[in-house]
Parts: sequence; C-alpha cells; structure tokens
Amino acid sequence: MIIYKTTCLINNKIYVGQDSKDDSNYFGSGIYIRNAIKKHGKENFKKEILCECFSKEELNEKEIYWIKKLNCKSPRGYNIANGGGGISGHQFSKKSKKKISKIMKEFSKKPEVIEFRRKNFLGDKNPMKRINVKEKVSGENSPTKRLDVREKMSKNHANFKGENHPNYGKHLSEETKKLISKNHYDISGDKNPMKKVENRLFGDKNPNSKEIICVETNTTFKTITSAYKWLGKGDISSCLQGRQKTAGGYHWEYLKNMEVKNDTIQKS
Repeated sequence: MIIYKTTCLINNKIYVGQDSKDDSNYFGSGIYIRNAIKKHGKENFKKEILCECFSKEELNEKEIYWIKKLNCKSPRGYNIANGGGGISGHQFSKKSKKKISKIMKEFSKKPEVIEFRRKNFLGDKNPMKRINVKEKVSGENSPTKRLDVREKMSKNHANFKGENHPNYGKHLSEETKKLISKNHYDISGDKNPMKKVENRLFGDKNPNSKEIICVETNTTFKTITSAYKWLGKGDISSCLQGRQKTAGGYHWEYLKNMEVKNDTIQKS
C-alpha cells in the first residue's frame, strides 16, 4: 500500500492519492486528474511513490498529510478534497451545484429512467415494502433494541455529559443572545394565536352553525355543543343525522327543518 504523487509534465500540477495494490498504471481516480489525463494524454504524466503504508488507517492519515504538505488541492492541484478516503473538505460552487441539479432533474425525466423505476420500485417491488425487510428492522428486530447497539448509544451519550460536552463552559455572547431573540417570534400573553379565542369562528360565532331544538321540551340551542352541555349525555349529532332515533332520551331536530315541517302541516 502506497501514497503516490502524479505530476502533469505540462503545467506541473500534481495529484496525491492512495493505491492499495501499487499499480504502476493507476494514476488516480479523481475527476480533475482524470479530465487532465484525458486532455493532455497519459504520456504527459509521471507517477512517484511518496511513502509506503501498512494499514488502511495509516493510508488515510498519510494521504491527508501529503495533500496538505504539497498544497495540491484545486485550483493549485488536481485534488478536490482533503483526502482520507472521501470528499471531506470539498465544497461545490454555486455554479457546480446548479449544474448538478440540472443534470439530475433532466436524468430523472428520461422515459427509460421513469420506466425502470416503475418496473423495479413501485408497489410490491418497493424494497421497503418487502416483508423480510420489515421483519429485519421492526419490532424486536429493531436496531435500537439490540443490546450491542443500545450499549454503544449509551456509551456515546455518556461521553458528551458534563465536562465532555463540546459546549461545556461556553457562554453565548450578548450579541448572539440578541440575534437569537430577534429571530424568535414573540407569542407571549395576548400575542399567542392560540389564546385569541374571540377571533375564531367557533360555536355560535361560526356563520355555518345551525340552531337545533329538543322536540319534547321545545328548547332551542344555537349549537350542538351548547345542547350537549345542557343534556350532559348522548350523541346528539348522530340523532340529527338520522343514525339513531334519540339522544339522552329526547328527539332532536334542526330548527329550520322543524319550522318547515310545521309549515307543511299547517298548509295541509
């Protein structure tokens, strides 16, 4: 396992990478170095071994070290990240983000892509709907119920208590407190929208509320709620909708319906 340096003989830009197989024909897999080799030709690049490593951890550490030492991150070199087996430290420009977003949107709209997703991921083919997948991650099989996972979670949580917490001993400045306060809406007291009952269209203030009447007592109520408070039991709503005959031992009707019935009786 080695850390190598690939140098462009035309512009002297370099690329640092790791090679676990020590392949002399492998010059790097980063997008910038690949584009450069495609542009200038492989014959215009030279590969040199910087150091030898004996573990994956050491390989990652040395890669980070040499990229920083030789200062070969783009635009000075062909590396796009800090090294260590990933793209950590790399930040795409707004132009690159827009370009990537545009490409992905266009790709997802292609008929063949839509058809592929429809055949392989919809309905019962959705991997999250498969019974075996559900069984593996639900109920007693949930990772959070495994002893080793719970012990690891508990240990990690303990490491951030008290003095081990990254914010232990730190205090917010007055400027930061004012900024946080400014960005929070004041919903205290009467400003709380949940307390502005008078502005809500509830009960008899609702223009769609209908008056009802207890047939036996001839008592009228502006809303079902007020009738229920008087009655104290029974499902008046079901009675009004015809699902049951009585509620609380009484018959109930909408006042308008009752008036129409009385007018019809008088006319007949």
